[in-house]
Amino acid sequence: MHTPTFIDWINLKHLLRCLKGSIMHGLQFYKNSEKSVSADSDVDWAGSRDDQRSTRGYLIFIGNNLIYSSKKQPTIARSSTKDEYKALANTTAEITWIQSLLTENNIQLSSPTTIHCNNIGVTYLATNLVFHSHMKHVEMIFTLYVRK
Repeated sequence: MHTPTFIDWINLKHLLRCLKGSIMHGLQFYKNSEKSVSADSDVDWAGSRDDQRSTRGYLIFIGNNLIYSSKKQPTIARSSTKDEYKALANTTAEITWIQSLLTENNIQLSSPTTIHCNNIGVTYLATNLVFHSHMKHVEMIFTLYVRK
């Protein structure tokens, strides 16, 4: 930002052309009588052929309105369970932020929040505290994500 280069200028022009071409596209939010939050979390374990990193993603529904994110993991995980657990921690942190935002705006949820995960190992880890001692290094990551 302080010392832009010619390449930065080209990238800016490309971004502005993309925005101009997609001005009619967007996300539409609907007013719902149902005030519930649910989420789906998933990872493609070692999906990148170049660096073996995974891409994590989540879908969060507030009523019928969708919020989504997809991001490449910053580290390489040795197992799909660890990767899925990190993604679940990230999804939980986002849901926690959304719930606090709704609470600040005096919006009460009509049902408990549910998070869906397609990895049975992660489901056991998240629901049974006995397994947490075996995954303390991952638990620390989970705690850091939730507390942010």
